[in-house]
Amino acid sequence: MNHLQSIFRFFLNPTSAVGNIMDHGSWIVAALACVALSIALFFSLGMPVLKHMSVGNIIAFPYEVSGTPDNPLFSEDMIESEEAYQAYVASMQETAAPDFIVRTLLPKAAIMPILILALFYLPAALMLGGLYGRLGNLGVIFQREYATFAVCGLTAFVSASIPFAALGILFSGVKDYKATYSVLWLAFFVLFAGFMTAVGRTVLGLGWGTALAASLSAFGFWIIGFFIISLVGPWILSPFLIILGVYYFGGFVSGEVSGLGLAMRQKRDLKRFLQNATVNPNDADAHVQLGLIYSQRRQAAKALEHFEKAYSIDKEEIDANYQLGIIARKRGDLQKAIEHFSVVVEQDEKFALSEVWREIGATYLDANMLDEALEPLEKFVSRRGFDPEGLYYLGMVLKKRGETERAKEMFERATEAVKTAAYYRRAELQQWGKLAKQEL
Repeated sequence: MNHLQSIFRFFLNPTSAVGNIMDHGSWIVAALACVALSIALFFSLGMPVLKHMSVGNIIAFPYEVSGTPDNPLFSEDMIESEEAYQAYVASMQETAAPDFIVRTLLPKAAIMPILILALFYLPAALMLGGLYGRLGNLGVIFQREYATFAVCGLTAFVSASIPFAALGILFSGVKDYKATYSVLWLAFFVLFAGFMTAVGRTVLGLGWGTALAASLSAFGFWIIGFFIISLVGPWILSPFLIILGVYYFGGFVSGEVSGLGLAMRQKRDLKRFLQNATVNPNDADAHVQLGLIYSQRRQAAKALEHFEKAYSIDKEEIDANYQLGIIARKRGDLQKAIEHFSVVVEQDEKFALSEVWREIGATYLDANMLDEALEPLEKFVSRRGFDPEGLYYLGMVLKKRGETERAKEMFERATEAVKTAAYYRRAELQQWGKLAKQEL
């Protein structure tokens, strides 16, 4: 039921819908819903086009039903006589064409989208997201995230299909069917790309721009998949291949024999354990961990809710104070941010690899309190001399204090730190390199 609710939640809050699927979704429900909506799209957006097909396109039907090029069901005289051919086409539409649609086209229309999605589009979107976002080893990302990404992606396809399945029926009587249905198909893929952007952002933690680029680029693989599956069309419904596919993807993709569901269940088990732990009114750490999970998913409101609960349980909880300080700073509540960071420093002045000092200095910089910002930033840079964010902040403080040469040095070090950073971190740090470069 939660999964079905998430299908419609995509239209109100896509990131929340994806988060709910990650927690409660089922790949079986997603697959069955995908097949059902594929059939609905076939009848609403595909059938009207078939009904209006030109005479030349209808020729393929009798060959596929019961004729062959060597033994056609119609003669050249019939083709040359437009009236005779139109009569023949009418009879084909009443007998052979419907039979061809039901026996051949409908099964392909039902199974083809899920194959294109599972074998081409979704793996491509996942890998491109990892590549654009520089998330690290693509093989590890694929093994760890494909199951969750696929279930969310299939559900996004289902959600995007619903309005257009209805619109296809609504516009079934239009005369200019080519333009109308071309627009409908284009709008469908635009909406699907938008939903997939939310999937990339929530599952992989990508930025909106990076997630959108990955979802759009992957459509190239959709086209490739369409042609490949069309070529092997006669075999795609083979029971042997279906069993082989279930075995292959059930075992290989998740890394275990128990299949696609295992990767998602492992994440859910951890989250449910943490949620169960929150029943204990004195367990602040469980709320902190849940807050970090929601932060990774870019669900800021839920993350804040759990960090605040952790803080209300234990006002000295170091992780909760640190995270609340970061959130307060981003919201412009600088005094509150300093108060939270002060609690952290009192307990561990090297917390988060000393990043607490960077956050304190950045907060004072936002408040234009340059003298107060200088000391914590210098302390941080002395410990983390290759952190471009800290170098940029220190450079800005020095620039505003009129220490031009030292500021220039910091900006140069910041740009160099980005260039020499590990590959998977460059996308994350790139913004600080660009900002530092603008100051040079």
